[in-house]
Amino acid sequence: MAADSGEVPARGRVRSALDLLATLSIIAVSLTTIWYLVYGSRIAPAQNPQKKSSVPAVPTQALAMDGAPLLGSAAAGVGIVEFADFECPFCAKFAHETLPSLERDYLNNGRVVMAFRNLPLSIHRNAKAAAESAVCANQQDKFWPYHGLLYRNARALDDANLRRFAVATGLSLDKFDSCRSSGAFAGIESDTSLASTLRVAGTPTFFIGTLRGGQLKTAKVLVGAVPYDDLKAVLDALLQGRITAQ
Repeated sequence: MAADSGEVPARGRVRSALDLLATLSIIAVSLTTIWYLVYGSRIAPAQNPQKKSSVPAVPTQALAMDGAPLLGSAAAGVGIVEFADFECPFCAKFAHETLPSLERDYLNNGRVVMAFRNLPLSIHRNAKAAAESAVCANQQDKFWPYHGLLYRNARALDDANLRRFAVATGLSLDKFDSCRSSGAFAGIESDTSLASTLRVAGTPTFFIGTLRGGQLKTAKVLVGAVPYDDLKAVLDALLQGRITAQ
């Protein structure tokens, strides 16, 4: 009987410890759920750039088009400044689904001009190298063909492919490699700094407005893989004078 009287309390202590552990686990899960419900939405704009809460305010400052790769005529009266990341799926969607129609109806005929600004996000492993490679392609006047290859292969932007795309675009590989190893990418740093000043929270982000003397006065900001009809509505309103920049 003495052995039995000592064994029962030991089992009870084990059971109590297990019950306490289970209770603590339930509390931890509950606290995690509460935190996500209260605070989770606050980080959503950076992860999902199409949320309205992530749309920056229309800036009062003019945005220079100089120094950025341009698509369309620099003499156009309406312009777009795009901040984008080459590994961003929303940017790739825009490049695949919207940009071709934009080129056909507005860029190729000189009515609108678009400037590309680099904003490689830290969450994308190859985005910075891809941006640097695009800068080097631009030095050989091949930015837009290289841009197209990057977005058609947005999930395969390792170093070997970045060089392979250079060859496919017709770049001098020696000049391309020399450029990439130079570390001369102040333009990317400048683009990133400007994006921060403008409170750009996700890619792609588009500043759309009127142009005068190479300076864009923004009338509208759009964020995400913008459907063509949405972009067309803004551009037509600007071209027809139905909306104006601040």
